[in-house]
Amino acid sequence: MNVAFRCATSAVALLLLPLFCARQPDDGLGNQPRDVSLPFVLPRDPAALAFLLSVLPDSLAAAGRERYSRQAYDSARAIWIVDVTRARRAADSVAEARTLMWLGLAAWRLGDYPASRRDGEASLALKQRLGLDAELSRSFNALGLLAWNEGRHGDALRLFDSARVSARRHDDLAGHARAAGNIPLVLVELGDFENARRGFEDAVTAGRAAEDELTQGNALANLGMLEIRLGRPHPALGLLA
Repeated sequence: MNVAFRCATSAVALLLLPLFCARQPDDGLGNQPRDVSLPFVLPRDPAALAFLLSVLPDSLAAAGRERYSRQAYDSARAIWIVDVTRARRAADSVAEARTLMWLGLAAWRLGDYPASRRDGEASLALKQRLGLDAELSRSFNALGLLAWNEGRHGDALRLFDSARVSARRHDDLAGHARAAGNIPLVLVELGDFENARRGFEDAVTAGRAAEDELTQGNALANLGMLEIRLGRPHPALGLLA
């Protein structure tokens, strides 16, 4: 009984794990950005900030992603704000679209939902205008996560489905796995537990096809969570293990 209780507690702690995978990025030169403690007030000039971080100016986006991967969301957001300035000065609309998406995700992580929606939708519109079709799945997925957290369940399902369709169009197995893992999160909120179960099972399969262990692990944890919510802790033990 104690074992079951401990495992149940672990599952509850892992409730509703969203899937937006951020791997440790490369700065484009084969080097990781230097891990430094950022000052309270960052330089607003891209060249000055790049010098502080010991990266090239066009590697600021990677420096932000490295901090995002370590959950240093404030630092990541501050770096990306400067990188958007750099991209606009250079008339690099592709870089601007990509960084705006990450800015939206950082704002989502920090609970600044209005900024998250503003930056995320700006990124999506810019990607669509530039014809960056292969990158739409990530933007749809990011906006879906925001809609899920805001309780806009219909919008979340529509956005995650768009993410899945976009990923399939480009044989993006990782993008498909992310969307597959996030759709059942909304179904749980709607009380559609049977379809949520099937969705999490599909996410495990999609994660395996993409060789994405994080997606598989999150989907299994969420399946365990669902079993506990339905009053079946014993099947949850195997899923969590």
